[in-house]
Amino acid sequence: MKNRKTKKIAVKCLMDECEWRYIPDVATLELEQVIVNPGVENAGYVQLASNSMNFREEVSLHFEYSDIKHIVLQTKEEYQELSRAIDSWKFEDKSEILSKVIIWPDKQEDF
Repeated sequence: MKNRKTKKIAVKCLMDECEWRYIPDVATLELEQVIVNPGVENAGYVQLASNSMNFREEVSLHFEYSDIKHIVLQTKEEYQELSRAIDSWKFEDKSEILSKVIIWPDKQEDF
């Protein structure tokens, strides 16, 4: 991958990001084919293609907060930031979400 800030090419393991991705089946959307050329600055095209799926029910990920089992964070600061964000949501039982948070360094020995 090319680092956007330093412009250096580096091998990156996306699993190190500790994130999961939802990749919808976009065949039904009849979108134009996008070909990404690694030698050309193409982040704008990829973002445009991604944005073209916004608010399309047929490729949206639907879930309830009750479907979430764990939210794993690295630091207490991340927890505080998440807590502030949740406070701004129009969500009835905020404690339901916060009860699923695990601050990994504090709990990893339990797993």
